[in-house]
Amino acid sequence: YPIAAHRGKVWLGGQKIVALNLADGSELWSSKLAGTPTGKAALCGDQIHVPVSTGLITLDAQTGNHLSVQELPASQAPLGNIACVGSSLYSLEPSSVRKFPDLDRMHETATHQLRANPNDIAAVIRLAWSELLRGQARAAYEAVRHVSDEQSIGLRARMSLARVKIESLLAVAQQAESPQESLRLLQSAGSADLTPALRLRFATAIADQLGALGRSEEAYRALMALALSADAAELSQADDGVRVAARLGLRAKIEKLRDQLDAATSKKLAAESRNRVAELTAAAGTDPGRG
Repeated sequence: YPIAAHRGKVWLGGQKIVALNLADGSELWSSKLAGTPTGKAALCGDQIHVPVSTGLITLDAQTGNHLSVQELPASQAPLGNIACVGSSLYSLEPSSVRKFPDLDRMHETATHQLRANPNDIAAVIRLAWSELLRGQARAAYEAVRHVSDEQSIGLRARMSLARVKIESLLAVAQQAESPQESLRLLQSAGSADLTPALRLRFATAIADQLGALGRSEEAYRALMALALSADAAELSQADDGVRVAARLGLRAKIEKLRDQLDAATSKKLAAESRNRVAELTAAAGTDPGRG
C-alpha cells in the first residue's frame, strides 16, 4: 500500500517498507520490520512511523534506518492505522482513536507540573500514561493508585483516571510472580467508571487468572456472565471487526474452559447457560432461535 509521496519519492508499506524514485521506479532503500504490521504506516516530517505487533517502529524516511522502537505494554491492544497530526501521532482503530505522544517530552512536562502542583490531576494522569507506554507498569500504577476518583474533578478527568488505573493494573497483574498475586491485584480494584470495552477486558483478565489457578468452574461462570452482560451487548453494536473479535475471543476461552471440566459439571453449566439465555431473550421480547 502507498504510505506517501513527496519530493520525488514514494514510500510503500507491507511486510517491509520500501522507498522508490518516482522518476524511474528504482528502489532507493528497503527496510524489514521486526514484527507483524497491525495497521498502515504514516510519514511525519522526515520519519516513517510503522505500527507492528510489538509497538511502534520509527524509520528515517531518507535512509530507511531504524531510529527507535516504542514497545507497547502487553496489556495494550495493538496499534491500528497511524495518522500524523502536527507533532502528535494517532492510532486509528475500529472502536477508538489513541494518541501516541512524544513519551520523553510527556514525562518531563508532567513531572515539572507535579513539582509545581502535586495535586494536579491532569499531570498525574499524563505521568501515569507516559510510564505505562514506556513499559513501566508498576511506576504507572504507583502514580495513580492513591488518587481518589471521588475528588472534585470533572467527568472526563475521572474517566481518564479510571482508565489509566485499570490499564496500569492489568499490566502489573500480567507481570505478577504468580496467578494468585495477579488475581489479588485484579480483585482489589473496581471497574465501574470504565467503558464497556475496558470492563470486558478487566473481567476477562480475572477469569483468565481463575482458570490459571485451576478454578475452571468459577472462570467458566464468570465468562458466561460476561458474554451475556450488557457490556457485551453494547460492544456488539460497534464495528463488525470489533464484534466478531470480541465474540470469537470469549467463545474460544469458554470452550477451552469447558474442555477442562468433568462431564457432569460441563452438562450442568451448559443447562444453566441455556436457561439464562432463555430468560434474557424472554425479557427482551425476542425469539431465542434468532439470537
